[in-house]
Amino acid sequence: MRTRIAGTKEGGELRQNRAGFRDLVNAGLRRTTVVPVLVPCIVFLVTSSAMCASSITVLDANVVLSPLQLDYEAGYVEDTAPGGIEVQVTTDNVAGVIIYVRSDDASPEVAFADLLVKCPTAGTSMGSYTSVSGTDQALWSTSTTVTGYSVFTDVRIQNLWVYPDAAGGGATLHTDALTYTVVEQ
Repeated sequence: MRTRIAGTKEGGELRQNRAGFRDLVNAGLRRTTVVPVLVPCIVFLVTSSAMCASSITVLDANVVLSPLQLDYEAGYVEDTAPGGIEVQVTTDNVAGVIIYVRSDDASPEVAFADLLVKCPTAGTSMGSYTSVSGTDQALWSTSTTVTGYSVFTDVRIQNLWVYPDAAGGGATLHTDALTYTVVEQ
């Protein structure tokens, strides 16, 4: 089974971190962590500002969505909290932070209109499924300091019938990339 890992490099160097992923270090104001996710496969890029007192960490980076017959009948497959994607946020900023989500994937294998996300976490959040786009969309925010607070992202892929399986059976991996960005308010 193959997983495509996409990433960007804005100066600095890539180093393997303790979790087995690559971190971009010494890259000025941005740090990118590449996180492989299998589905129909989705690859998530997590980006956070390195020069602030705020950070995000993806705790369960591997999300596998394997549609069953009932999912095909419903027209979608989803992974919801406490599954989904768990992002842990910490900030010393008394005004809080906003977590944004977008896709930088130039050629997504799952169409943006079919890749939906929402945030069931308490606070100001994206409370209903919204199509991913190429621009930042506010996923969740807080107006206070938090330490190790878990923010969940539910993921849904709809229109399953337009994503064919391999000839002769078996799973076909479809990949996209999501970018999470944390910004202090």
